[in-house]
Amino acid sequence: MPTPLPHDPSTERPRRTGRTGPQPVSVWLDELRRLGLLTRGQPRCDIDCLCSRLHAEPGQPVETCALAFLRAISAAIGRPVVMHRPGARQTSFDEAWILRILSALKAEDWDSLAFNLGARLPRGSRSRIRFLAGSLAAHVDFGDRTPT
Repeated sequence: MPTPLPHDPSTERPRRTGRTGPQPVSVWLDELRRLGLLTRGQPRCDIDCLCSRLHAEPGQPVETCALAFLRAISAAIGRPVVMHRPGARQTSFDEAWILRILSALKAEDWDSLAFNLGARLPRGSRSRIRFLAGSLAAHVDFGDRTPT
């Protein structure tokens, strides 16, 4: 029996062509991590400018909402958000915090949302971060598995 070559199409895993329906938390976290890598080289931003851009043009793609959200959080807490590389097994404190915010929004758990935003953000930026998180959460569907 011949040994298959490493590039033999019959040995490759099927590729995903599109994401529809609920996705596991790890898929959303990896997507946020990938987008977080893009924010590292970008200059600091004005949170008001990010909010007004999303408010003026509703229906933005998930990438635009996620980039705005991640950049705004970095600006609000005064340092870059700690994001691991996509595929990492560990979850940073910042990543877990972001997932808790998105989960609280999806579950309409306003007390948890207020606690998570209030625990780390200055009072003046909480409502704007909540708006940006809401625009991102509109795209997120964890299905039955919400982050803990």
